[in-house]
Amino acid sequence: MANGPDMTAPVTRGELYEALENWAGAIIDKVMSGFRAELDTKFDTRFTSFASEMRALVMTSERHILDRMEAMFDPHRSLPERVGKLEEAALPERVSTLEAKVFAPRRRASKSARRRS
Repeated sequence: MANGPDMTAPVTRGELYEALENWAGAIIDKVMSGFRAELDTKFDTRFTSFASEMRALVMTSERHILDRMEAMFDPHRSLPERVGKLEEAALPERVSTLEAKVFAPRRRASKSARRRS
């Protein structure tokens, strides 16, 4: 044991405290590094799982919303075509009525009404 520390030499409390502090620090560092590595691994696994679940939930919600919108729009899908048919059927009559009202011959104002102006 010539290479090891001299175990017969007296040690002060300060030296003992310093050695204990170094030894405890090394143990804590070793335990914490293992704990951190395990925690990181668990976190990565759980986060990946959570992200996958959230992605699936968002995709399901999006599909549900799009399906609902599609169902709400379906009854009105043919509306432009139906309006076009109604316009084609009723438009000539409506235009004739409108033209008759707008371009109707006006009554001539009496001469006395023209003089007042």
